[in-house]
Order: sequence, then structure tokens, then C-alpha cells
Amino acid sequence: MKRRGFTLIEMMVVVMVLVTLMMIMFRLSNAGDEEAARALTVEKMQKIENCLSGYYAAFGSYPPVKLHGSRSIFYRTSLQGIQTDQYNENIWGNEVVAWKQVEAACRSQPVSIEYPFSTDYSAKIKAYSDTMRELAEKNPEKVIASVGEEKYLQYVSTYTDGSDSLGRDGGDTDWRKVHRFKFGLLSYLIPRYVVMLRAGDNYYNGNCPQWDANNRLPCDPVTGRQYASWSQMKDFLDNDAERRAHIENIPSQAICARWLPNLAGICMSEDRLEVFGIELAPADPEGTDIDMSSNSSEESIRTGSGTWTYMIRENGFNIYTGASGLYSTQDQYILAGVKILDGWKNDFYYYSPEPHQSYTLWSAGKDGKTFPPWISRDTLPTDAKPIVASWVADDITHMSN
Repeated sequence: MKRRGFTLIEMMVVVMVLVTLMMIMFRLSNAGDEEAARALTVEKMQKIENCLSGYYAAFGSYPPVKLHGSRSIFYRTSLQGIQTDQYNENIWGNEVVAWKQVEAACRSQPVSIEYPFSTDYSAKIKAYSDTMRELAEKNPEKVIASVGEEKYLQYVSTYTDGSDSLGRDGGDTDWRKVHRFKFGLLSYLIPRYVVMLRAGDNYYNGNCPQWDANNRLPCDPVTGRQYASWSQMKDFLDNDAERRAHIENIPSQAICARWLPNLAGICMSEDRLEVFGIELAPADPEGTDIDMSSNSSEESIRTGSGTWTYMIRENGFNIYTGASGLYSTQDQYILAGVKILDGWKNDFYYYSPEPHQSYTLWSAGKDGKTFPPWISRDTLPTDAKPIVASWVADDITHMSN
């Protein structure tokens, strides 16, 4: 019997069937990834909400996170997404600009916390800071002005010995200008002193108005006497196991133990974070490091050409980012921090108006875009409504009170 080969039409049919099957599998895979991300987001939200319920039971209110900016969506933002004093209502013709301003307003009560790096990282940060300072001196035309008189030094502060120009503003407590600490939602849900006193001594005891304005020296729960200084507390935390236990038993710190297990393993930090024997941020198996990567040579980085990036490699805390030869940074200053990310690796959002008897906790979903729940969409202009509707279509709000 004579064997005949496939005809061209038969081969085309086979190819079309294979392509169709591959498309179906790809869609199913994407749907599975999407569902997994949503499930992880909801799981983390439930755990955060358990903590919020515990906080409310203890204090009679939800965490009174101070505003780190304005809730208005009409303030222009810097390259770092920080609100400026310039007002801009005509945003809906440019969705990129609109989202930058809306995002800044949505983050006016942040979830994550930030504080200066510990001295363990100071040498690495200083090395990169010195490199950036050299770039600024060689290429002053490429320096992007930031808030205030200091243009570049705000970005390259070493946070080692207090010798930089950052924060020497005569007590100015504008959070957009003095951004050494961020007291977000997590600063109320984890023992703040135990976590945030890990930096060098020069950030406390009157050297940073932002810390002083939000913290008062507590009393030793054993003796009843007020601690002599933040430096003394830091020394106890670092070097005296017995006194560290006293600090951990300060009521505002110890009470966190009620809900802390909910946060086990879901926090992100620049290094391993363990409190009360509970591992909040797991150890990085490769070790956290600062990595300088680029699509061009190191020489081009040092001379200011090409595209370059400085970042904390493993956990996504950006230190520097740059594009098209312009020097900028994802955050205004180089800070450590603790955060919880949703299933799409984005920060959650939190809103609690005074007197903090209610709150909204939500994720912006897959597209990473959302809209403030305190602004009625009915008040928006006609051209803004479809844009905002697309932003919030995949938001996850879950069980917020």
C-alpha cells in the first residue's frame, strides 16, 4: 500500500490546533497565576485585619497613622512621587500625571515604615553615595532639583555620622522635607522601638525633629523611671539582654505580642527581623546586599552616561534609579524599612479618618492603580470617570471596617 504524506492543508490544520491548545494553556496558566495572586492578597489582608482588630480591642481606635502628605489629588509630585506645594487640577488629559498625583494622595497614610539603615550597611551606602556625589560634581547639568535648596545631597546622604546636610533645617517638621522616618501602619502593629531604634545614635535625641515629634521617651516598666535618653535605650537593645527584655515589656511594645503571630513571615525588611521569638521577615538565604547593575559599562556609569540602577537586590527596596542619564531616586532618601506587599508585589493602602473608628484597607490589584475611597467618583469630570473606573475595577477591599 502506498503511503502518502500530509497535504499542506492538513499541516495547517494541525498547526492551528496546536496553536489553539497552546493559547488555551497560556490563558489557563495566566488565570491560575492571577487567582493565586488574589488569594495571597486576601490572605495577607485577613492577617493585617486581625492585627487591626487586636489594636482596636486594646486601644479603642484603629491606628491613628499621621498624614504624610495631603489627601488631595491635585498637588503636583516630584520625580520621587512626593507632593509639592504646586496645585494642578488639570490632570485628566494625561493619565500618567493623573496617576502620579492620585497615588501620592492614596499613600498619605502609608502602610510601610521607614527608618535609617543600621551601621551594618553604612559602609556600602557610603561607597555608593560617594560615587553618586562624584557623578553630580562631574555632570551638574544632569542633577535633578529636589525640594528645598539642597539639590543632590538630599539623595546621597550617607546616614553614618550626621555630617551631611540633610535635616539641618532648624526644626522643620515638613514630612516632605525631613523624611528620615515613616511612621506608617506597621509602626503601630509591630514594636516600634525594638525595630526602629536599630539605626545610629545620631538620628535620635533631638537630632531629627521627625522622630521627636512622634515619640516620647518611655518609662522602664520595672523601675517606673523614665529612660535617660534614646541612646540609652538603643544601647540596652543592642548590648544588654536583661534590659532589652525590659524595653520589650513597655506596654506599647508588649501589647503587640497579642497579634504579632499574624504577621509571621509576611513582612519584608532589609535583613532578618525577629521580635518576641516570631520571625516577621525571613532571613535572606543569599544575604541582603546592595547591587549596582547597568545596561552599560561601569565607566559609563561613573561618567554619567548610559542607564544605571542602584537598589537593594533581594527585597525590592530601591535606593537609586536612573534613566536617560538623569539622576533620580525611587524614594527621597536612602532608608531601611518594613513593608507587606500584596500578590502583585505592591504596597497595600490604608485610610482611617479621625477619630479613627473606621478604616479601609485595600489592594490596587493587578494593574497597581486605584483611587481614594474618600473622594466620590460622582464629583469627577466626565473624562475622568472611565479612567478611574478602569483603575478600581480590580481593587480588593475585602473585610475592611
